[in-house]
Amino acid sequence: MKIKLLLPLLLSGILFGLFLLIPVEWLTSLSKQDNINKEAISLNDSVLKGVHSQEEMLLSKHYYPIFGSSELEKQDIFHPAHILKDKNAKLKPYLIGTGGSTDLIHAINVGSQAHNLNGKKVAIIISPQWFTDHGLTNDNFSARFSPLQADHLFKIKSLSPELKDRFAKRLVQFKQLKSDPYLNSVLSKKNHQYDEGTFMNDFENNIHEKHDALKSIFGREKVALTNSSKHHFSHMKWDEMRLYANQYGEKHSTTNNFGMNDQYWNLLKEQRKRYNRNYEFNNQSKEFDDLQLLIDTLKEVNADPLFVVIPANGKWYDHINVNREKREAVYQKINKMLTSNNMKVYDITDKEYEPYVITDAVHIGWKGWVYINEQMINHINGQYDNKVSRQY
Repeated sequence: MKIKLLLPLLLSGILFGLFLLIPVEWLTSLSKQDNINKEAISLNDSVLKGVHSQEEMLLSKHYYPIFGSSELEKQDIFHPAHILKDKNAKLKPYLIGTGGSTDLIHAINVGSQAHNLNGKKVAIIISPQWFTDHGLTNDNFSARFSPLQADHLFKIKSLSPELKDRFAKRLVQFKQLKSDPYLNSVLSKKNHQYDEGTFMNDFENNIHEKHDALKSIFGREKVALTNSSKHHFSHMKWDEMRLYANQYGEKHSTTNNFGMNDQYWNLLKEQRKRYNRNYEFNNQSKEFDDLQLLIDTLKEVNADPLFVVIPANGKWYDHINVNREKREAVYQKINKMLTSNNMKVYDITDKEYEPYVITDAVHIGWKGWVYINEQMINHINGQYDNKVSRQY
């Protein structure tokens, strides 16, 4: 009787032991046999928090990573996942991000792939409402932080010790890493040596690496975006597509005067309260330091990024008393930070009052995506033109 009770425990122990003994290379080689097309628009954890999926994508030389946040998850017939495909762009979109993925999360992603980003074209969507009084919160950080990516970041030789110091100093500001022994031991030394020790011990690394590889093999069935539209935009010129997007937005925002899609507006009314967004658009936000860290990481890895800066819904933010001057100060500071660092920028914050650029309070969509898609394809084709971006 006791043997029968112990048998499942014994069997699970044997399987776990075999799992530990299997070389991680066996699993990663299996993950590379599948088509990464299946996960390019999946927005799953193996993409956001993983290493193997992103590495496989970057080594393929056929993809255009698009880093963003919740706007990437929104169903929209003008979403770059669909339009870049319809337009036969030379590179395929590969979406990295989810709601709450802000500058620091993107910087860790980039740093973990430093050895694969030399000369790579990427797009990074910046949402000015990230720049809040508190910056990235502990809860949002905990939900999106990847220990495996951090481990890779600190191990990579191509990142300077000075940049790693800045990551370490930023990471220990979060509750879950405040007492991290590795980060604190490194920061306590005068000459920071990132070749001594690791962020994770060998056992933790073994588990995380294999778990990540398994997710890259079996975790691709979820597809966040579907394109049920019967529209085909391949032969439509950009000005024609913008006109169509304008008509589409008008048709889908008949219940309000803010250009918001009807479904969102109905949800907003059900809440029966005014949005309090006074904590947003702080031009002294910690988020600016995180943006600078992202910029400097992209510089060190020698990537070729296009920063896309999107507006809020100006009409709505006026309505909820987040005044235009407050928003404008943040818009200008973001733009100045990017341009002074010689980044390629497509800034459309001057379109915050243009109808159907924003589909709700803050999310880009409809005509806004059409503007952005055109510039992403120009970037892919090496035809970036700073004259199309907002000028201050």
